[in-house]
Amino acid sequence: MTIVGIVIAVALIALLVFLVNRRQAAEKRAVEIGRREMAGHRQEAEAHVRRAAELEQSADRQRRFARRHEVAADQKEKELDEAERPFRLRGRA
Repeated sequence: MTIVGIVIAVALIALLVFLVNRRQAAEKRAVEIGRREMAGHRQEAEAHVRRAAELEQSADRQRRFARRHEVAADQKEKELDEAERPFRLRGRA
């Protein structure tokens, strides 16, 4: 009976080692998956930051262009106002 008991004990220990190793491997896989996901999220965040910076620069440029056109339109409006004024002779008083 002692041999059967030893075989059973060895089988239980082997099963326990197998289950522990399997659990550790699953945890390592989960950690690696998490690291890959984290790296992907960081890469996406960096891409969004770069894109936002590009859009901000583009928006600034577009604002400058808009302002130039506003100034040109104001100048033209002033020129048109002066051109539309009726011609008046200065009278003697």
